[in-house]
Amino acid sequence: MPHRFWRCVLTPLLWPLVLVGFGIEKTCDFVFRGRNVRLSMEDEQRLATEIQRDLAFLFDEYRGRIVPDESVKHPQPFDFAFVIIALDDLLFRFFRGRASLEVWVAPKAAPNEWGELQWVLSMLDGQDTFEPRDFSSLGDIANLLKPRMDRIREAFSVDRYPETRRYLLEMRSHERAVARQLSSEISRRI
Repeated sequence: MPHRFWRCVLTPLLWPLVLVGFGIEKTCDFVFRGRNVRLSMEDEQRLATEIQRDLAFLFDEYRGRIVPDESVKHPQPFDFAFVIIALDDLLFRFFRGRASLEVWVAPKAAPNEWGELQWVLSMLDGQDTFEPRDFSSLGDIANLLKPRMDRIREAFSVDRYPETRRYLLEMRSHERAVARQLSSEISRRI
């Protein structure tokens, strides 16, 4: 009974605060949107420049080029940036934000079927279990990618991609199962 009483009393008092907060948020979005879009695009351009510098072999040896990422809308939250590098037969999608650096790979023939580079490297290195690697820099990624490029291209070739795709789907399924298990464990402890 006391819980309902306080909810009935406090709810009408909180609505004006919620509406004022909503108004402030919309005003800030309106005033700062142009600046936020510009900063977001600068983060993206900065990442693209660093990729061109640190992974120059993608451009020099494999005729890589930066292509627009149609799925990205600006402004991105925080310092997130996405850049896609297209080779003749592969796509690499680089993501950086909030102290995280990730790379995803897809065959050019199936541009929406991204697989994490970490999973691909585990498959190529013949590891039975997946051990997450943290990429601390684009230089680390270059050191891992460059000696394996021919094997990555082969894994994503028309002939071998069905096998690679099955492996990536298994990894994604395993990751989801682990996430559900962790979520369940957290819920049970709460």
